[in-house]
Amino acid sequence: MLETLNSEYELTFERAKNKYVLDIEPEEARIKVNTYKANIKRIGMVNLDAIEEYERVNTRYEFLSSQKEDLLKAEDTLLEIMNEMDDVMKEEFAHTFEQVRTEFQQVFKELFSGGTADLKLTDPSDLLTTGVDIIASPPGKKLTTISLLSGGEKTLTAISLLFAILNVRTVPFCLFDEVEAALDEANVSQFGKYLDHYKNKTQFLIITHKKKTMEYADTLYGVNKANNFWMNPYMIEGVTDINDATIQTAIDYIEETSGSDIDFISSTMCIRRSVSKGKDGIVVGETKTDAGLRKI
Repeated sequence: MLETLNSEYELTFERAKNKYVLDIEPEEARIKVNTYKANIKRIGMVNLDAIEEYERVNTRYEFLSSQKEDLLKAEDTLLEIMNEMDDVMKEEFAHTFEQVRTEFQQVFKELFSGGTADLKLTDPSDLLTTGVDIIASPPGKKLTTISLLSGGEKTLTAISLLFAILNVRTVPFCLFDEVEAALDEANVSQFGKYLDHYKNKTQFLIITHKKKTMEYADTLYGVNKANNFWMNPYMIEGVTDINDATIQTAIDYIEETSGSDIDFISSTMCIRRSVSKGKDGIVVGETKTDAGLRKI
């Protein structure tokens, strides 16, 4: 017992007797001691590096916690910005939609020479996801949906909407690729006349097969296949040849030559056109001459 006190507890018998008074039965005390020893044994060896490891883990935890707080703050900031942008988008969309709606009604009447048209929101309560219904009724027709229109009427309605948008937001350049292909001659003329509204505002590049549309162009470009050597004997096989001429150049040439004809090459189809000076002034029409642009 003395050896156990000295080796395990580093106590002498006198010190243990004076300092630790046993107030329970010895057998009960032995059971508690054995229980405590078993618990300590189950804990295992003491990790002497635990303090350093704790410092390292705690530093990492504090760093990640600060990063998390930064991310949460950034998320709140982004959500706030998005909400502000949504409000601005709603306001701008509502304002622009009313402008386009008004312009669409006016342009539609001008191109169709009458009739009524309107734009309506499918869900006015949610401007960010709402759709837009197009309501168009040409003169003499009472329609409730654009799907009941003919192909030409649908095309002219779409062109009316496009012009309405351009009236609200003018752009410096616009490309049309056969937008008027489904229109008849009368409606093509309406289309061409309306293009004059954008002189000195927007430059249009129109790809077309319509002869009537070409009459309203300031400059014509002809794109020729490499095998059309009758158009240009200097063409190189495999290389596209492009000819161009301005209407004013043709008019000047006609005036200088006192009424002689000159041919133009229309876009994409290479249809030849002529501008001649007749009794009623400058006339644009078809010609059978093969002189082409080389005559300029």
